[in-house]
Amino acid sequence: MVERTLKAAAAGSGQPLAAVRAGFAQEARRFQPPGILITEDLTKLLDTVARFVETGGTLTLDAKPDTPIGIDKFAALSRPGSDLVNLLGLSATLSR
Repeated sequence: MVERTLKAAAAGSGQPLAAVRAGFAQEARRFQPPGILITEDLTKLLDTVARFVETGGTLTLDAKPDTPIGIDKFAALSRPGSDLVNLLGLSATLSR
């Protein structure tokens, strides 16, 4: 699915596939929502996603929250960023 999306973006923009792939990876690494502090966990997650875009393979996302997420935490699910990564215990691994 990612490969098809990248190829379609390359065809639509007239750019080489390698340039589109590099651009997507760069955007993943630079992602920082306004007013959100970027943590080491979020940086690792985004770098793994960027490497997946660059090289392909199998990207596995895991969600292992430390504690069950209660109703009082639902509002946090609507905001992207490091709080969400920590709340859900998100991690990513890349294998080839």
